[in-house]
Amino acid sequence: MLKNVALVALGGSLGALARWSLGLLVSHWFGTRLPWATITVNILGSLLFGVVWAVTEPRMPGSSATRLILLTGFMGAFTTFSTYAFETVQMLRDGQIGGGLFSVLLQNGVGFAGIVLGLSLGRWIAG
Repeated sequence: MLKNVALVALGGSLGALARWSLGLLVSHWFGTRLPWATITVNILGSLLFGVVWAVTEPRMPGSSATRLILLTGFMGAFTTFSTYAFETVQMLRDGQIGGGLFSVLLQNGVGFAGIVLGLSLGRWIAG
């Protein structure tokens, strides 16, 4: 168990550093008028998640060390959008159309509502 914690922590720290570094680079190249850094991270993260899953699934089913460090750790810190996108695609591929659509609506709707509520709550706390 401790080994798994260390793998996730290592991958997470590398993913967070990669996200921060890429964010700085993209913001420098394209500016900050639009959230290009976040857009880039989410798209690239989804692409990388798909590649890692496709490469490791046939060779290492289950929770292998490679998946823990790359998917749970690195990709988890790099972007959670990749996990959301992957799980939704899996539901749709498995024929769970209603569940997939519900997940999209719930996560987007509640996610945006959470931001609005959090901003209001934070402003109230700050006075």
